[in-house]
Amino acid sequence: MKRYLIIGSGLIGRLLAWRLCRAGHHVDILSSDDQQGTGSAGYIAAAMVAPATEAITSEAMVQTIGNKSLQLWPQWLAELPEPVFYQNNGTLVVAHTGDQAEMVRFIRRAEYVLTSNDYSVLDKTSLAEYEPQLAEQFDSAILFEQEAYLDNRHLYRLLAQVLATEYCRWQRCDDIETLTQESIDSNCRHYFGYGRAIYDSVIDCRGNGAKQDVDDLRSVRGEVIRVHAPEVHFKHAIRLMHPRYPLYLT
Repeated sequence: MKRYLIIGSGLIGRLLAWRLCRAGHHVDILSSDDQQGTGSAGYIAAAMVAPATEAITSEAMVQTIGNKSLQLWPQWLAELPEPVFYQNNGTLVVAHTGDQAEMVRFIRRAEYVLTSNDYSVLDKTSLAEYEPQLAEQFDSAILFEQEAYLDNRHLYRLLAQVLATEYCRWQRCDDIETLTQESIDSNCRHYFGYGRAIYDSVIDCRGNGAKQDVDDLRSVRGEVIRVHAPEVHFKHAIRLMHPRYPLYLT
């Protein structure tokens, strides 16, 4: 059994703490965020597991990492004490008439980055079989079957509850903008009553909070709008082509 200090409690921080606790280790968490994670990027994200569609607009490595995540999410979610919404029917990409040029570029990039097994092009008839309501507005779509999305806020709340019952101490702290041996030791003594030497490893999970320590850290900003639309019934994540913004409906 080992003892770990995790600094930061966003998606990676709390997932890592959970997995270490499940493996029988002791974990301490220092975080400037609350236990619900309301200050975390993951808390307000759309929570897509989209290895293929994101690789098209970023880099091929995203697909390799994303495919691993796609395998892990169902396994890990099944270990939680209650179900978390997880929809794994894939992603449909559509474009309005005025944005067909964006769709053409997207397909060309897909042909370059992905294999033909990663996606399929649907005509209006095929689209109606997958999403009848989409076929009322669009004549075609691209289907990426190996993608998913989940309820991130439920996941955050549930992980906080689970960690409260494990070998985990969680202390809210002031922002830790720069990590040094001295700052880690000082914060440990202040919040836990013992120094850094007690830990086998200290793991930095601050995310964007580490920008002063990581010169080339690049943040990705997104916005989520929550809409109550009980008359809309989609079984897939929907990506709408746009000349400036990647837009998802989940």
